[in-house]
Amino acid sequence: MISIMATEATSFRALGWVQDPSNFRSLCNVVAVFDSDSAKHNELVNTVLPKLVLKSDGLDDLLAAMKTRPLKIKYSYLVGTSFKPRSNSRCNGIIQATVKGQRRDFIGDWPADNFVRWAHCLGFIKYDYAEDIFSISSAGLKLTAAYENTEELSEKERAILTNALLAYPPAIRVLSLLAKKNAHLTKFEIGRELGFIGESGFSSMPQNILIRALSQIIDSKKRNEMKVDWEGSSDKYARMIARWLSNLGLIEQVQKTVSVNVGGETYSETIGQSYMITAQGITALNRSLGKSRHARIKKNICFEMLATKGTDREYLRTRRALIIKQLIENKKAVTVDELQQYLAVQGVEAAFEVIRDDIVGLGRLGLDISVDGEKYSCRDKINDFIIPLASDITESEIGLAKDRLREDI
Repeated sequence: MISIMATEATSFRALGWVQDPSNFRSLCNVVAVFDSDSAKHNELVNTVLPKLVLKSDGLDDLLAAMKTRPLKIKYSYLVGTSFKPRSNSRCNGIIQATVKGQRRDFIGDWPADNFVRWAHCLGFIKYDYAEDIFSISSAGLKLTAAYENTEELSEKERAILTNALLAYPPAIRVLSLLAKKNAHLTKFEIGRELGFIGESGFSSMPQNILIRALSQIIDSKKRNEMKVDWEGSSDKYARMIARWLSNLGLIEQVQKTVSVNVGGETYSETIGQSYMITAQGITALNRSLGKSRHARIKKNICFEMLATKGTDREYLRTRRALIIKQLIENKKAVTVDELQQYLAVQGVEAAFEVIRDDIVGLGRLGLDISVDGEKYSCRDKINDFIIPLASDITESEIGLAKDRLREDI
């Protein structure tokens, strides 16, 4: 069900996209925090939190939050806060205490935030906009029921995690790109086809410039550093999603030699963060799309994944969320003119070209958009999706100027 929720809020949590974590066992531990009957939850309450968190850093508040029923935990209690310098950080968040760091028995507030995002975007926990709290979902309870306190994932856990990943549209986008004939793509080649290309928060670094620049660096350490550090936001998302898919056997990481010709000279370089789909991945992708005897897997979408940065972020999210609502809820395909009229009724003015570009972006996000002449529909079904709609959402002058330029192209 797609619900519109009136709100006066002007900004929201950074949800929908993840850049850092990839350890599925740690993710399972994070989800178990929200199940009051899980062994991990009880271990945190009885042992881990009292050991890692000082009373002066809010231990009593964290324990009280963990003991509330039904269990719903505030974002601030989950993630905690940062300390300066970071080398002297103390543990003051529930998720900080749940995941062990590389050098300490806990992680910082930023990686804790990313684990919350990861659990949310895979549908294991749900978010309450009104109270800024998270609670476990039915999918999360299935995962905690299959939980095994071992380093390796069980087959049941892997199956649940795979289904969750197949419900995440950007993962489907990555699989779909790699499923094309003989596809062998670098993170840059995936990143430039992922999300709302060219928009702030969806940047992809030009691969050809990287290849040429690497040819001019002799020091091997600097070359390796550049290979790792040179990436835009979409490239990071592509790399992260690819790592998840690889960990579950749906794709494999295979080095690729890339050659570019600049000014009559050819430059070649091997990119390690390059990927190919596996037979298991093709089977999973077909299953997610409802091919053969399988039912199409419902997708998880959140408002925040529709734009990530910029002064017009909330406006862009609102416009795109309302377009999704119309594409999915209409029994027949709709035209851009019809979408334009619907948006106007909701108080959102948008030009023809802007709406058409949004539809293209939604396809690059991973939604299955069908085009029949001048009519559009979405073949995907989605899980519960809340659109927090503000009464005075407007586009900035900069955004309007960009739209006018788009119309003139």
